[in-house]
Amino acid sequence: PDEDVADASAIAWKEAKLGLPVEVGAGLSDNRRADAAVNTISWLFLDFDVVTPADVAALVKRLAGFNFLVIESPTSRTQDKGLRIHAYIQIAALYLPAPPVPVREVKAWWQRLYAVASTTIADGMALDTTVDDMAQPCFVSSLPPYGDRRGLTAGQGMALDLERLADLVAQPCPRPWLSAPAAAPVAAPVAAKLAAAPTVPVTAPTKLGPTEGHSTGSLVHIAAAHFGLLIDARTNKPLLLDAAEKKYAVRCPWTENHTSDTRQGMGWLDSSTVIYESAAEKDGGFKCMHNGDGSDGTCKRASAADFLRWARQHGAPLPDRPDWGGGGVTEGNSNNNSGGGKKATSGRTKIYVKVNDNKGMCDAAITALARHASVYQRDGVLLDLTAAGPRSMPREHLLTVLGTVADWATKTMDKEGNWGEKVAKIPSEIPGAILKAPSWPGVRTLRSVARHPQLLPSGTILTKPGYDEDSQILLLPDAEYNVPSSPTKADAVAAKDRLLAYIKDTRFSDERGPSVWLAFLLSQVARAAVPTVPIFGFDAAAAGSGKTSLVKIAYGLVHGEMPALASPPSDDAEAEKRLPTWATSPLICWDNLKATFASPIVDQAITAGRCTVRRLGTNDGLSVDLSATSWAMTGNNIAIGDDAASRCLIARLDVPTSRKYAFAVDDVTYYKAQRPHAISDALKILAAFIAAGSPQQPDVPYCRFVEFSRLFRQALLWLGMPDPVGGEVVDTEAEGKATILRQLAAWRADGDVSEEAASVPFYTGDLDLSMYKSDDETAEAYARRIALLASLGALIGKQIKAIQHLAAALGKMRDATVKLGEGRSLTLRAQRQGAKQQYQLVFA
Repeated sequence: PDEDVADASAIAWKEAKLGLPVEVGAGLSDNRRADAAVNTISWLFLDFDVVTPADVAALVKRLAGFNFLVIESPTSRTQDKGLRIHAYIQIAALYLPAPPVPVREVKAWWQRLYAVASTTIADGMALDTTVDDMAQPCFVSSLPPYGDRRGLTAGQGMALDLERLADLVAQPCPRPWLSAPAAAPVAAPVAAKLAAAPTVPVTAPTKLGPTEGHSTGSLVHIAAAHFGLLIDARTNKPLLLDAAEKKYAVRCPWTENHTSDTRQGMGWLDSSTVIYESAAEKDGGFKCMHNGDGSDGTCKRASAADFLRWARQHGAPLPDRPDWGGGGVTEGNSNNNSGGGKKATSGRTKIYVKVNDNKGMCDAAITALARHASVYQRDGVLLDLTAAGPRSMPREHLLTVLGTVADWATKTMDKEGNWGEKVAKIPSEIPGAILKAPSWPGVRTLRSVARHPQLLPSGTILTKPGYDEDSQILLLPDAEYNVPSSPTKADAVAAKDRLLAYIKDTRFSDERGPSVWLAFLLSQVARAAVPTVPIFGFDAAAAGSGKTSLVKIAYGLVHGEMPALASPPSDDAEAEKRLPTWATSPLICWDNLKATFASPIVDQAITAGRCTVRRLGTNDGLSVDLSATSWAMTGNNIAIGDDAASRCLIARLDVPTSRKYAFAVDDVTYYKAQRPHAISDALKILAAFIAAGSPQQPDVPYCRFVEFSRLFRQALLWLGMPDPVGGEVVDTEAEGKATILRQLAAWRADGDVSEEAASVPFYTGDLDLSMYKSDDETAEAYARRIALLASLGALIGKQIKAIQHLAAALGKMRDATVKLGEGRSLTLRAQRQGAKQQYQLVFA
């Protein structure tokens, strides 16, 4: 709101406030801002009515060590109001129970916890205690156009545990739906209350460890929560494996060395690494099933003492004594790296920083990077893995990774001439030099990241999680898949019927349609088995026939999400620019084609599976690997150019009597549930076909995608289905356009065979539309003009009698190309010149 509008009414101010952005510090089901929809609360919002700068300074001091933001409220210092502030404090996430626990019971517990925590933090400051809804909306202050700037301050640290804070002030807020409330400790001063609050609630131990009030398990739990190792990146929640044993999945501190299975490096949790607090495991501990880099204390035989030692070295606020370790083990510094570039017990290389030795430092750093589980390379790009998949390694993140894979030091000499060393900062130019290096020896090449078992070109099915060196595929399965070792043909037929049941309501124009769709689905499931696949087209005579739905169903069953639909490239220049992006997607689908599909660049890329394009902004070549990408298109009355015809499989649809499916086509939840079954069925078909010896039916029509034909096509023929190959529609206008281009060239040259004469630009008005021969027109010129008009008329289906007809025909000819032989071509280009459209024939 404008601060100079002092006389604005309260209603106007309220309306202005409601126009501001709103944040809610809670996880909401279906994005509904209601208490009944809240499943998690992740930050605390406090509204202070009238405060002084001294109050703000005291509040910031009390919140030191935690993540917080203090900012003036939208109405601060307006309407004759004093200084008003909002405080946003990150809290250890509170995961709320689902029904049958009543919402009113949960809300009553939260309001009590909010009152205890807010009044403790406020410590006498004027606080609005009515903003205690679980889905409390917070209006984000904006900078007013006039007057004083909004004041803002922030702090960085850990999350505040509200339940632990309530215990510390002797006002426990036990969750009423739990049977065992925690005991109330003695109250402490306000500053101590906040500083002592850990990041997660700690379960009262059944057996005391070396620190009063804690077990080994509770200490491990505190440390894991402090570093965010208990939260799964996919769900943003912990993964409780066994409630009775209080057993949680946890990310390993040494996950960068998990070369066998790198899911934890992407933030995923699984049962291979756990912490537990159960009496069945004595007083708790840590266990990782990975071997890490093979060094003791880093995955290999790592214990709770190793985990706590690591946590202490990295600054975890553990309340236990530094010398505790159990069985004589101490929490000392285990990072005793030897020099000379040798691998130390921590698995890290020591790199000495030297002047004018960038090459030596880069080579050593690349060698160390090669052992990092989340670092790969592909097509001249250094990659790292995230929860969303591989990405081009950012320079800033590479700097962080270099600090985890190696210890950087410099040689020093004291006054007595004794050599020593000290920790050194990584030279700022090293990350950039590594990213621009011509190669990264030892760094693994990543073809693709797979979420389900993969059929390899050898005919074997890759089921073991982790990186497969032969196929260069990183398998990170996200569900359980039932892939039989030796399925029969009867198993394959049953699997085929189950898959086709998903599209039983589709009306195909011919018997080939189901075969094309099933080949499309199979080729996505087992894309790694063949180097290239054709484009799958879904065509209909009218809109609403279900073309795009077929693509969504197949993609959803394979990937558990909706595909990204796009428009085709407008020309080859655009296609060349988009090829590197296409190579990162499992499916490229051009939806609702309006024009004839024909692109030499796309044709080449689809057939070769790999191509070289110009890197943007440079003249350097960039190799693009498309061996993990599939292709699809949809449209009404799809027409395909001559060269593209042999690269497409087309399924045609009739208008359905009903558009209702047995499920919602866009229901991602449904696909995620069906995906393991659908993928298992697809692999069952292919595995049964391979087990039967991959029988090949002879005398089938030619298919330029040989490996695709031998596997997917022949598997469907083996099951008794119609051949999916055939039925492509070639652009019937292509030959006519080629003729028109040659006629235009002859007309422009007026008998002159030179390309220079034919290339002179022209306008629509330059072509005489009269059907009669003019006095100054030769018989040959007249014949050329009349033939050209006849061809243009055939192109649009009417006689060229008016300038509007000619404009329509030339507009349809825009960018048409004909090959002239010896690698040359002729194209009609058009551009606006003022109010007129200018055309030119371009030879290339």
